[in-house]
Amino acid sequence: MLRLTPTKRTDSAFSFAVLFALCSFLVGCHKDVARLHEAAPPILQPSWIALKSADSSVSIGIPSTFHNALDPIHPTSDFDQPEQTPEAPPPDETGGGDGAAPNPNEQAVDPSVDRFVGDLNNISSQMEEQQHQEVVDDMTKNGLVVWAWLNGKQAFGEGLTQISVKKVSGVGGMSLDAAVDAAKEGMPGGVEVQKVTLPIGEARVAKSSYQNRIGDEQTEIKYVLLDNGDEYIVRFKATNNKDAIEPIADPVMQTLRIKPKA
Repeated sequence: MLRLTPTKRTDSAFSFAVLFALCSFLVGCHKDVARLHEAAPPILQPSWIALKSADSSVSIGIPSTFHNALDPIHPTSDFDQPEQTPEAPPPDETGGGDGAAPNPNEQAVDPSVDRFVGDLNNISSQMEEQQHQEVVDDMTKNGLVVWAWLNGKQAFGEGLTQISVKKVSGVGGMSLDAAVDAAKEGMPGGVEVQKVTLPIGEARVAKSSYQNRIGDEQTEIKYVLLDNGDEYIVRFKATNNKDAIEPIADPVMQTLRIKPKA
């Protein structure tokens, strides 16, 4: 029986083929991971304020007409305590007649009224603190690191005119195009997607404006950024109030700063 013994040349060719296939596989699997970079501190427009995430890794400038959800509560008193009536000076016993006569309409405040008003203010303060904590918990649940709404008291719901920054960790080597495609899935109507370059890096923006079934005009703008496996979605949302977000969306994004991931 005839046997073929591989020659040196055959072994070398086989090794080269295996090496070439392995290199081709590694090159094909390798993708450049999107990264953000540092940028100079932004110059905010007059009357704008800077919002920061709890860990200060994200900051953004917005008009002061928006309320920061992470602002500490400093509740104002809803119940004013009655003013204490100053006591009339004692009558002049020397007969000089300079002492002021007491006003019969002025009465001392009942201490029980003071206690009642104080209890009401304490209850009001506790309720506002509880509501604030609910907002913070809701942000944590939804991955929001920054959230602000236009005026008014803190409340939940899609009816708010709002700006938010959401962080999604561990998205891997997703491309910006794939990320914005996923982000726009929940945006009804004709969605317009554009490439944009921000001071901290490249991004994608998806814009949608439509009228829902009850006649409300819904306007939504989402900016999507990627940084070494983490995704950031900056969302502008308004109901019947698109003029409050459309003109400011790009200026706001120019102030966005995100600490690059190591």
